[in-house]
Order: sequence, then C-alpha cells, then structure tokens
Amino acid sequence: MAKVAAAEFSKAVVGVCSESKAVRIWDVKIFEDSVARIRIFLVDSSFIDVYYNAETKKISFAWIINNNIEQKINVARSDENKNPSG
Repeated sequence: MAKVAAAEFSKAVVGVCSESKAVRIWDVKIFEDSVARIRIFLVDSSFIDVYYNAETKKISFAWIINNNIEQKINVARSDENKNPSG
C-alpha cells in the first residue's frame, strides 16, 4: 500500500461524512502531515474518533457514547495484508 498523507486521508473521511445524514459536524486536526485525528459528531450526540498515522499505516476508530468507548477498532495496513482472493 502506498503511503497516503494525513491530509489526503482526512479529505476522504470528510467526503464520506458530508454525504451522511448521521453526521452533524466534524473536526480535523493534522500533525506534521503524517498523523490525523478526525472527530465526527453524530446526530445522536455520540461521536467517533478516527486516528490515522501515515508512517505506520495504522488506522484506529473509537465510537464514544455517553463518554464511554462503545466500539474500538485498530487496523494496520501494509503491503503484506493482501486480499486472499485476489
């Protein structure tokens, strides 16, 4: 997988958010063009934090409801993680 800059990743996430009726607003913070934190506020008053690190190719998500983590997902992407069917 080619390195994707934090700004490019953030732009893709914001594109999805702007099309969703479940999203109220979002906040994007980019650090040194390699790390992004995107907080997505949902209409039900919960929010999702998305973290992306271009150097390590890791993406993490946390869905926060009533100040508690409901779901947390960590994803590591690399050239070795290929789809077994293709």
